[in-house]
Amino acid sequence: MMDNSSLDNVQIREFVERLKTVTGSRFFHYLNDKQVKTTCLMCGHNGRQVIDETNYTTAQDRLDNKPPHTFVTFYYHTPGIPADSINHYYYRLICDNCGFVTQHSARYVINWLDEEALREQHMTDAEWVNMPEPVTAEPDGK
Repeated sequence: MMDNSSLDNVQIREFVERLKTVTGSRFFHYLNDKQVKTTCLMCGHNGRQVIDETNYTTAQDRLDNKPPHTFVTFYYHTPGIPADSINHYYYRLICDNCGFVTQHSARYVINWLDEEALREQHMTDAEWVNMPEPVTAEPDGK
């Protein structure tokens, strides 16, 4: 059985550190860009999809009165044959009506964030100012 806290794989450790940089805002920006719907696949409720967030702080941060670092909680799927891979990490959304859980591959989120950072580097200030606001929910009529 693999223990994620003692991984020897540098790629996995670096990936996990990157996952700790995904804030709720960034995750929802990803979902909006990918046009993920807020309508639950099981109950049809068009409402909020709830995410879990982790507040992380160190003893030194507490001594320095720094606020905790908050990121979207990520999960790890343990496959039947133990092998670690960045493909085993995921985020989840929970329907606020029935509790149905959907999963999104963390690898896809990180790749999208990398692409987004590259796009932002190539935008002019004028283009950035004129960026449309992201849509966070679909209309009730859909």
